[in-house]
Amino acid sequence: RYRNALDSLAHSLKTPLAVLLAGIDQDTVESRAAIRKAVADMSYLVTTRLQRASALARRTMTPPVPVAPQVQRVLDSLGRVYAHRQIATAVDIPESVSFAGEPRDLLEIVGNLLDNAFKYGRAQIVVRAGRMSPGAAAVGAALPGGTWIEVEDDGPGIDPGQWTQLLKRGVRGDERAEGHGLGLAIVLELATAYGGTVEIARGDLGGARVRVELPAA
Repeated sequence: RYRNALDSLAHSLKTPLAVLLAGIDQDTVESRAAIRKAVADMSYLVTTRLQRASALARRTMTPPVPVAPQVQRVLDSLGRVYAHRQIATAVDIPESVSFAGEPRDLLEIVGNLLDNAFKYGRAQIVVRAGRMSPGAAAVGAALPGGTWIEVEDDGPGIDPGQWTQLLKRGVRGDERAEGHGLGLAIVLELATAYGGTVEIARGDLGGARVRVELPAA
């Protein structure tokens, strides 16, 4: 668990470090704010990763987290890191959609999905989120719905034979791209901690579409 936690920590620190590097030569209010957020993210990751390794992740009694602002925060950061790619992004998330869990867990899930999309997409990325339909308990009582999040790009896509393999640690879909094959594995670990699932498919844009479902309880 500790080895996996250290691998995940190293991977998760890459984006805030890139934000720091992107803003280090700029002296604007926006760049200073981005740097402060990146440092706060890094501090949180260092503090929580080893804690998560020594105890099972659990849902806390925190207020629901609005999804759209967290997605926009990630897009703002990655937009600076991948500015040279000039990729257009579209967000389709109603304001009422929220996540029942830790805000930083949501940021990490969305961040890893979007980092892959920016890395492999050609010109377009779409992020969607919504409420899952309520289920039915064995005794007949209705179960509350959860939250689903989808990230889709117009890249080359992922071969169906790799969909399951790419959710394993260290497995990469394209050896030519920079990375360590941990992003989707981290997403799966976090989703599993919340009792959720991760599915990979081919999207309407022709590239990969990754859907994360996170039950409300």
